[in-house]
Amino acid sequence: MAKQEIAEAFIKAGTLTDSLTDKALKNPQLAGMQMADEFVQNVNQFVTEGINHGADCDAISLKAKQKTEQAFPTDKDMKGQPFSPAAQRAMGKFPEAISHYALAQCRYLTE
Repeated sequence: MAKQEIAEAFIKAGTLTDSLTDKALKNPQLAGMQMADEFVQNVNQFVTEGINHGADCDAISLKAKQKTEQAFPTDKDMKGQPFSPAAQRAMGKFPEAISHYALAQCRYLTE
Protein backbone atom coordinates (compact mmCIF):
# COMPACT_ATOMS: atom_id res chain seq x y z
CA MET A 1 0.00 0.00 0.00
CA ALA A 2 2.75 2.48 0.92
CA LYS A 3 4.63 1.66 -2.28
CA GLN A 4 1.48 2.39 -4.29
CA GLU A 5 1.28 5.75 -2.51
CA ILE A 6 4.79 6.57 -3.80
CA ALA A 7 3.78 5.59 -7.34
CA GLU A 8 0.67 7.75 -7.21
CA ALA A 9 2.68 10.70 -5.88
CA PHE A 10 5.07 10.35 -8.83
CA ILE A 11 2.24 10.18 -11.34
CA LYS A 12 0.43 13.22 -9.92
CA ALA A 13 3.55 15.31 -9.52
CA GLY A 14 4.86 14.32 -12.94
CA THR A 15 1.56 15.13 -14.59
CA LEU A 16 1.07 18.49 -12.88
CA THR A 17 4.68 19.60 -13.40
CA ASP A 18 4.68 18.40 -17.01
CA SER A 19 7.75 16.28 -16.31
CA LEU A 20 6.58 12.85 -17.44
CA THR A 21 8.41 11.48 -20.45
CA ASP A 22 6.50 10.44 -23.57
CA LYS A 23 6.97 6.81 -22.56
CA ALA A 24 5.59 7.52 -19.07
CA LEU A 25 2.61 9.36 -20.53
CA LYS A 26 1.66 6.26 -22.51
CA ASN A 27 1.45 4.17 -19.34
CA PRO A 28 1.66 6.37 -16.25
CA GLN A 29 0.71 3.57 -13.85
CA LEU A 30 3.61 1.42 -15.00
CA ALA A 31 5.99 4.38 -14.95
CA GLY A 32 4.87 5.30 -11.44
CA MET A 33 5.47 1.76 -10.17
CA GLN A 34 8.87 1.59 -11.85
CA MET A 35 9.92 4.85 -10.21
CA ALA A 36 8.52 3.66 -6.89
CA ASP A 37 10.51 0.42 -7.21
CA GLU A 38 13.71 2.40 -7.68
CA PHE A 39 13.03 4.63 -4.70
CA VAL A 40 11.95 1.75 -2.49
CA GLN A 41 15.35 0.10 -2.92
CA ASN A 42 17.06 3.22 -1.59
CA VAL A 43 14.54 3.67 1.21
CA ASN A 44 14.94 0.03 2.24
CA GLN A 45 18.68 0.53 2.55
CA PHE A 46 18.18 3.78 4.46
CA VAL A 47 15.74 2.08 6.87
CA THR A 48 18.05 -0.89 7.43
CA GLU A 49 21.00 1.39 8.16
CA GLY A 50 18.90 3.42 10.59
CA ILE A 51 17.73 0.32 12.44
CA ASN A 52 21.26 -1.04 12.62
CA HIS A 53 22.46 2.27 14.08
CA GLY A 54 19.80 2.17 16.80
CA ALA A 55 17.32 4.71 15.43
CA ASP A 56 13.65 4.20 16.15
CA CYS A 57 11.06 3.97 13.38
CA ASP A 58 9.61 7.44 13.92
CA ALA A 59 13.07 9.01 13.66
CA ILE A 60 13.86 7.02 10.52
CA SER A 61 10.56 8.04 8.94
CA LEU A 62 11.10 11.72 9.76
CA LYS A 63 14.66 11.67 8.42
CA ALA A 64 13.48 9.98 5.20
CA LYS A 65 10.88 12.72 4.75
CA GLN A 66 13.42 15.48 5.40
CA LYS A 67 15.95 14.03 2.96
CA THR A 68 13.25 13.70 0.30
CA GLU A 69 12.11 17.29 0.84
CA GLN A 70 15.70 18.45 0.35
CA ALA A 71 16.12 16.42 -2.83
CA PHE A 72 12.74 17.37 -4.32
CA PRO A 73 11.75 20.97 -3.62
CA THR A 74 8.01 21.48 -3.81
CA ASP A 75 7.91 25.11 -4.88
CA LYS A 76 10.12 25.44 -8.00
CA ASP A 77 11.27 23.31 -10.88
CA MET A 78 14.92 22.70 -11.81
CA LYS A 79 14.93 25.90 -13.86
CA GLY A 80 13.75 27.93 -10.87
CA GLN A 81 10.24 28.44 -12.22
CA PRO A 82 7.49 28.28 -9.58
CA PHE A 83 5.08 25.37 -9.65
CA SER A 84 1.33 25.96 -9.70
CA PRO A 85 -0.47 25.50 -6.38
CA ALA A 86 -1.81 22.14 -7.56
CA ALA A 87 1.68 21.00 -8.57
CA GLN A 88 3.06 22.16 -5.22
CA ARG A 89 0.47 20.03 -3.40
CA ALA A 90 1.30 17.05 -5.59
CA MET A 91 5.03 17.49 -5.04
CA GLY A 92 4.40 17.70 -1.30
CA LYS A 93 2.78 14.27 -1.33
CA PHE A 94 5.99 12.61 -2.44
CA PRO A 95 7.97 13.20 0.80
CA GLU A 96 4.91 12.10 2.78
CA ALA A 97 4.67 8.90 0.74
CA ILE A 98 8.36 8.15 1.29
CA SER A 99 7.92 8.78 5.01
CA HIS A 100 4.92 6.44 5.19
CA TYR A 101 6.81 3.71 3.34
CA ALA A 102 9.88 4.09 5.57
CA LEU A 103 7.73 3.84 8.70
CA ALA A 104 5.89 0.77 7.41
CA GLN A 105 9.10 -0.93 6.36
CA CYS A 106 10.80 -0.16 9.66
CA ARG A 107 7.87 -1.49 11.67
CA TYR A 108 7.80 -4.62 9.52
CA LEU A 109 11.52 -5.25 10.07
CA THR A 110 11.41 -4.62 13.81
CA GLU A 111 8.19 -6.37 14.84
